[in-house]
Amino acid sequence: LPRYKLDTSSGSVALLGQVPMGAESGPRGIIFHPTKRFAYVNCELGGSVVACAIDDETGLKPFQTVSAYPTGYTGGGGYGKGKFWGAEMAISKDGAYVWAVCRTHQSIGIFSVSQEDGSLTATGRAPLLPDSNARNLTLDSSGKWLLVASQDAADGTVEVFSVGAADGQLTRTKTVASPMCADVAVF
Repeated sequence: LPRYKLDTSSGSVALLGQVPMGAESGPRGIIFHPTKRFAYVNCELGGSVVACAIDDETGLKPFQTVSAYPTGYTGGGGYGKGKFWGAEMAISKDGAYVWAVCRTHQSIGIFSVSQEDGSLTATGRAPLLPDSNARNLTLDSSGKWLLVASQDAADGTVEVFSVGAADGQLTRTKTVASPMCADVAVF
């Protein structure tokens, strides 16, 4: 994962080096804890999430790698180009939960976040619609609803999940047809 420094006075960007994520991990996206100095990197090709501490001098310092997929899952499913094909992640407003789309498994991995050290613990999994190939997910501003945009489900579909306040578990409450769905904006 490239590490850059932004000069806020000039707008110039300088490459400082690489943050190791693991061989063939394929970092796709990053989310930040809302109140602590932790970040979580979604590694698309490796099917993992890398938890990192944030250091003011050196940037991201990886300290944990967890599979976003279920134990024993070996990949495949015909979606994407890899055995694992992660997509987007989201973090709860209070930083207690992380959700990660697992495209080849057609599910969302659910993790609790240690408020002490930022580590992740798998706590559940929510199934997506068959042939979903979900690409994006968005947590609404209340933190009560997670919307998932599917690329390949019939008519392109947005799945709406309620978020369990006590445990971060997801319950699908509705699906809405949305042709060519690529992302969800919440106003």
